[in-house]
Amino acid sequence: MSVSILVGKEKHSFHLDEDQLCKCSSFFDSALRGGFKESKEFVVQLPEADVEAFQVFEKWIVQGSVPAAEGWQLTFKRLAWQDKLEDMDLSLLYKSFLIDFLQVSELRRPLLNALISKQKKIRIVPISLLPDIYENTLPGSPLRKIWIRWVMETPAPEIFEDGKWEFPEEFLRELAAAQTRYTLRLAEKLGRSRARELI
Repeated sequence: MSVSILVGKEKHSFHLDEDQLCKCSSFFDSALRGGFKESKEFVVQLPEADVEAFQVFEKWIVQGSVPAAEGWQLTFKRLAWQDKLEDMDLSLLYKSFLIDFLQVSELRRPLLNALISKQKKIRIVPISLLPDIYENTLPGSPLRKIWIRWVMETPAPEIFEDGKWEFPEEFLRELAAAQTRYTLRLAEKLGRSRARELI
């Protein structure tokens, strides 16, 4: 069965096979087989998605997962090899938002690995990307978790990129929750080690 996917504010139309969509994306699997209106109408609207990013996703689906996934992995590796934060292609960031939103696990891991490698190489936390990340991802997103982890692991502000920092309120709440969890785990570990010392 063919599914119509309307992408972006201008509702650019894509037509893809239901089985292929559901096989590669848990988002589409839920939307098309979970009793929602999309499962009856076979129309999915993605008004916030980037059309160019979806075209890449469409190509990946049509060509089959293995060769195209390897191509994306090479793209992500190239990102990791670049020396400066400015070298990050924003279209790649929008592709990552789409991968994250559609929950395409086969592409998510290479993307996350590339971002982690890049951050280790440039040794700067890309704070300027936080507003875009929080505007284009859902709570619990692996992309959000990576940035939270980087900020927690980077105690010195000089490691953050230069410029005006804009921290989304949601990021600050998630950061505070992550720091609280970390503090509680640390206190628990210290409590156990002190108890051992007393025995």
